[in-house]
Parts: sequence; C-alpha cells; structure tokens
Amino acid sequence: MMGETERTRYAIHAMLCVARPSCEVRQVEDIARCAGLPRFYTAKVVRKLTRAGLLSSRRGRGGGFVLTRSPDQITLLEIVQAVEGRDWLPSCLLGLNPDECIRLCPSHEHWARARTEILALLGDVHLSDLLEKQVQSASPRLRAVSPGVSLNVIPVTDTRLKPKRSKV
Repeated sequence: MMGETERTRYAIHAMLCVARPSCEVRQVEDIARCAGLPRFYTAKVVRKLTRAGLLSSRRGRGGGFVLTRSPDQITLLEIVQAVEGRDWLPSCLLGLNPDECIRLCPSHEHWARARTEILALLGDVHLSDLLEKQVQSASPRLRAVSPGVSLNVIPVTDTRLKPKRSKV
C-alpha cells in the first residue's frame, strides 16, 4: 500500500494526544476526544500502536495508555509502520516481484531512490518535532488543545452564531 491512509492520520493524531506534556495517561475515550476521532477506530489504532511497542497500557484506576519512549525517540516511520505494516511502501510501482522489478520495471531505478529517500525522511522526523510544530502552529486544527477539545475543531467566525446579549 502506498500513501497516507486514514489509519495513518488517526495514528499520528493519537500519538500527538498521548505525547502532550500536559498528559500522563490517556484512556481511549480521551484520545478519541482529544484528536477528534471516532472512538471505535481510535481503539483499533491504539491497539496497533501498543502491539508495535509505541504505547503501553496501564490497568486499573487512573490507567490508560502512555508512550513507551520519549517523543524524541519515536519516529514518524515507526508510527506509519505500526499501523500500515513494514511493507507499506511498495518496492515496485508496477507491482512486480523484486527480481522482475530490477529487470523489467522502467521506473525501478527512480522509484528505488525515491522510496529510500521517503523512508529516510520519515525516519528522521520524530514525534517531538511534530509536537513542537503543533504548539507553534497558528492553525486551530494543529495547535495543541486542551483535553476534550478536538484537533479538528475550527472556530466559528459567523457573526450570526454569536450569543445574544441578555438584558439586565
């Protein structure tokens, strides 16, 4: 599979929510609410991130999910591979097996170089880099938010929706 999928986007949003400095332990409901994601799909993504060793679960009161390593030790490549699989980026654009691709694929040389660069780039971007950008972002969609507020919420600027003044 090639490209960003909904699962990848959910995983990145979920990891950003769990990684926020104001948060120590997050339950699936908290992660879903924070990231503005459906709870059911958030649970599936969190399960994959846990199986991959990026998150750990704590049972009992006050339990939930935590990062297994600091955000500066978790790469975007690890997050993508956790939810898409290790072979998410095809080795051949035409779908040929590796031996045939080398011999027959007209794009093999170019794609092999691009694929290597993509994997290296994702391996160089850390969760902490995304957190830093999120905090600095002027975009309401990316800015760090308070628990319970969706990253997908965009402020309403329609003046017709302003609350009416009460007469006192």
